[in-house]
Amino acid sequence: MRKSFLLLFLVTFTAITAMSQTTEDSVKSVISRLTSSMRKSDGIAIMGCFGDSALYQTVVHDKSGRFFVKNERLLDFANSFMAVPKEAAEERVNFDVVNINGPLASVWISYKFYYNGSVVFCGIASFQIVRSFGQWRIQYMIDTRETKGCD
Repeated sequence: MRKSFLLLFLVTFTAITAMSQTTEDSVKSVISRLTSSMRKSDGIAIMGCFGDSALYQTVVHDKSGRFFVKNERLLDFANSFMAVPKEAAEERVNFDVVNINGPLASVWISYKFYYNGSVVFCGIASFQIVRSFGQWRIQYMIDTRETKGCD
């Protein structure tokens, strides 16, 4: 009887623990996988966080202070991390807003990008994330990058 109760408790605890990951947690996990892959200099894992037709853009400003949107190639983004030593690059994020409706999620993060322990730039990134074939993948990413005011 005691063994049956213990077994029932363990099965129930395991089931509750497995269900405790919310949809929001699973959406956040794709961004966490992205930042972890960046830190590990793993370009293949970086690409695996994005959907097949994903887009990446950056808001930049020219010398006169005018802002414009620059299209980035995801492969170039992934390759840039493969060119740095493992653990040299680290992006620390704060999840500011997470909105989910069925298979579509919109995530807004603030971040600081470190290289060898020093802040290089900071900014905001906005993600559109889609759940397809049982997995959340980044479909669209746009970010800002500032070198001042990061502390």
